[in-house]
Amino acid sequence: MGAIDAVLKLVGMQPLKTGKVEHEKIFALRSVANDAFLMPAKGGYIAIDAGNSVADILDDCVKIEVDPDKVTDLFLTHGDRDHLGGLEAFPNARVHIARRELKDAAEADRFESVGGGRFPVDFDAERLDLLEGGECLEVGGRTIEVISAPGHTVGHMAYLVDGKYLFTGDAFKLKGGKLVVHPATRDKAQAQKTIDELVKRFPEDGLVLTAHFGLLHPEEPEDTGERG
Repeated sequence: MGAIDAVLKLVGMQPLKTGKVEHEKIFALRSVANDAFLMPAKGGYIAIDAGNSVADILDDCVKIEVDPDKVTDLFLTHGDRDHLGGLEAFPNARVHIARRELKDAAEADRFESVGGGRFPVDFDAERLDLLEGGECLEVGGRTIEVISAPGHTVGHMAYLVDGKYLFTGDAFKLKGGKLVVHPATRDKAQAQKTIDELVKRFPEDGLVLTAHFGLLHPEEPEDTGERG
């Protein structure tokens, strides 16, 4: 075990290594302490989150032999730096993010998320698709349900893809097989409500994919009553 992995284990984080996720056609892109994800779609790939840095994402794309220019859509769970930092690794992607996650949607060159992440100063506002929650989008032959999951940040989203893969970002922490509130959450009471609601959306024959804590098969959590 490397030094970084040892530290992450000490604080309870277990991000997936860069590569294919189990037998599924999903790739994890590890950026030190968290994962972004890629899924094939008609015409290219769909990304969930963008890691901590452009360099991390580009290195990972080389490892999995995927051309990042072929990512057509990027869905951000929220705007923390470790989820937004690698955005420009996908220069052709339409960027989907919650409207409530932006501090200032009026000036494209000053976009800043409530999670502290910043868009590049030359970011083109025409690339943005601002989400409200509750949308059901058809992208590249895949169905993406946008689920409002506030608490960690006010505009945090989860994404259910094809009714089978639920990407939860930082909506919760996994601790001893239980779902608990992420320690860096801004509104812990709201986050607990989100956890209770998300559990109802877990796909029976699919996967739950977290940003920092690896995979969760829906039958695994024992309850949601413990708080972190």
